[in-house]
Amino acid sequence: MATLVLVHGAWHGGWCWNSVAEILRRDGHSVHAPTLLGMGPFRATRPNAGAESSRRPGLHDHVNQVVDLLQASDLHDVVLVGHSYGSMVITGAAQVAGERLGRLVYLDAFVPRPGQSFFDLVPDELRLNLLSTSDSGWVRPRPPSLFGITDPDLAAWTEARLTAQPIETFEQALPETSVPPLERRYIRCAGTPDRPNRPNPVADQLRNDPGWSYAEVPCGHDAMLLRPHALVEALGL
Repeated sequence: MATLVLVHGAWHGGWCWNSVAEILRRDGHSVHAPTLLGMGPFRATRPNAGAESSRRPGLHDHVNQVVDLLQASDLHDVVLVGHSYGSMVITGAAQVAGERLGRLVYLDAFVPRPGQSFFDLVPDELRLNLLSTSDSGWVRPRPPSLFGITDPDLAAWTEARLTAQPIETFEQALPETSVPPLERRYIRCAGTPDRPNRPNPVADQLRNDPGWSYAEVPCGHDAMLLRPHALVEALGL
């Protein structure tokens, strides 16, 4: 049985993994799904409580949070999964605590190199859009439709939980430290015939890379909400 740490993407929280974690635990796996610092449910329409008067957490805080979890819980041979922005966090955690990891899984995400920030990886148009929707240093959440969620009930449930994201999480760069040679898997959210996803050059590059295993889930960006059973299968445990 595997030990998994599931790291959510921007504007989300540990709540987005509820269904996936339930399936995995039912199969006998050990699962941790932390909510990253500064994130949390039911704040979609305003900056996080106390945001104006407190230091905003950044990427380095999120990396340290995951490393602290690995160390405090004495976890080993961990399958560390990062969705979207979470890929920055798992890469940083691998730089610090790679000896505790067994596999890195990038879910519909960038694969950053040492020294890169999230803003280094996204197109200029998206970076400028995120900056323009920043309120006192907190980037307002995107609508659920951009994550591929079209069902009205699921969209309303998700929108109520999405949280403003600290701008520092996008601006801060990973250290220049190398990432250890771990087993790596890429999972692409491939869309559906009637709703194809945007091109994903990272997935196209890694699909046939002998250093990676590869899988696809036929849904929008938030596979953990849209197709939890298919996502668990794609983890290849």
